[in-house]
This record gives sequence, C-alpha cells and structure tokens, in this order.
Amino acid sequence: MRWHVIEGAMDGWVCDELVEACEFERAVMRSHAVVPNVDYLRPVVRGMLSAAPLLGEELAGLDFKPSPLQARVLRYSEGDGAPWHHDLHAGMTPPLSLSATLLLSDPGSFSGGEFEFWAGGSSAAGARADSEGGPSGLTAGTRSCCPALRKGDLLIFPSRQRHRVRKVAGGTRFVLTAFWRAAP
Repeated sequence: MRWHVIEGAMDGWVCDELVEACEFERAVMRSHAVVPNVDYLRPVVRGMLSAAPLLGEELAGLDFKPSPLQARVLRYSEGDGAPWHHDLHAGMTPPLSLSATLLLSDPGSFSGGEFEFWAGGSSAAGARADSEGGPSGLTAGTRSCCPALRKGDLLIFPSRQRHRVRKVAGGTRFVLTAFWRAAP
C-alpha cells in the first residue's frame, strides 16, 4: 500500500475559488463538476509528476508528460460516499496509472468522509462489499485510513490501489480528483 501526500499543494483561497466556480450535477453517490479552468490543475500536475517515482518502480519509468489528465470536482453531501473500488476501468488503453485527490474543504466543515485504503487481500475487480465493509472475495486484511488531509493537500496513489470514501455524516466535503494515464 503506497501513497504520497503533498501538503499545501493548493492555497486555501484557490480551493474556495474553484468550488465557487463549479456548477455541480447530481450523480448516484455524489455530485460532480468539470474543472472550469485548466489553470487550477497546475499544482496537481506538478504533484503527480513529482510523486510518481516515489510510489514504486513500475511508475518511476513511465512517461506521463504527453498523457491526458482527467479531472473533476466532487461534492459529497451528508450520506454520500464511494464504496470500495479502484480507478482502473475496463477497456481503457492505456489504463489509468496515477490517481490524485486534493481536499478543497476545510476538514472542520464536514464529519465522516474519510478516505480509506484497503490494506490486504487481492485487488480483484468487481468485488462486492462483504458484511464487514471490505470487498468480498478478498483475504482478511486491515483497512488503513490515509493520513488526515488539510485543505489544499494533495494525495497521490497508484490507480490500481483499492480505496473508498466513507459516508459523510454531516456538512459537505469537496475534493478535486484527477486520473492520469501513462503514455503507451
């Protein structure tokens, strides 16, 4: 299990400006918006490029520069979350290699909504949640919460790493998510 956090990758006032600039559409588990201006992505791109070599040999040698970056802003309201999943999607060529989450909210403005990595078992795609909240069909393992993020912190991890966002218990959690494919 690997991840890297870049503290203060985006200034707090820029986080606020980005959230205010978004027009959100309701989705199944949360609301989402397209990032309205690519200038907001510069600290994310810099962070992803600097973190890739730190996350393992298989990512260190990949060429990310010509790859398209996909990004969106997510709004998690009370009761919203994301079940156990990974960011690899069938049929994508090349598959996603790096994922990133940048916290746009002040952690005191919401409760719950913790980002959590699965720290054991297989990473078989399509696993259903079992009675303990972990993916079914996976060997027993401990779940591991990511370090507590502050507003503007950027969390970067391999896209194949299984993770979830626990349900928000109160308030609203805003994050920018980005996914990057390595060049073939």
